[in-house]
Amino acid sequence: MLARGRGVGQLDQDAGARRVCLDAATGEEAWSTPRPRAMHGYATPAVWIPSDADAVAEVVVAGSYEVQGYALDSGEQLWRVTGGAWQTKGVPVVDGDRCIVNASAQVYGDSGLPRLPSTWEAFLAARDADGDGV
Repeated sequence: MLARGRGVGQLDQDAGARRVCLDAATGEEAWSTPRPRAMHGYATPAVWIPSDADAVAEVVVAGSYEVQGYALDSGEQLWRVTGGAWQTKGVPVVDGDRCIVNASAQVYGDSGLPRLPSTWEAFLAARDADGDGV
């Protein structure tokens, strides 16, 4: 994601996950911040530039189980919201003061969370108490 002369990337992986910000003109690293709880992230960060000139521009990052906001200039974490899915693949969408994030993935047994049935038919059989197919 490019904003204000910087290129911001998200490198979520099993080990060594981090966000990195490069100077778009030189390619030199401006900052890098570790993301120790992140893994299997596939989303591109979004940038929120507030209309208030004194407010901090933010990088909004959707990752494993949480969404975070970081200062574009420094990489400092400003906020986080937990409760998302294990994998996030969509770009956060910023609209005014609202940020929309879509995250879903089948929950795997090794995460410690309940395991979902592998097919729609199995899910219906387990959850459709009145048998109406809904």
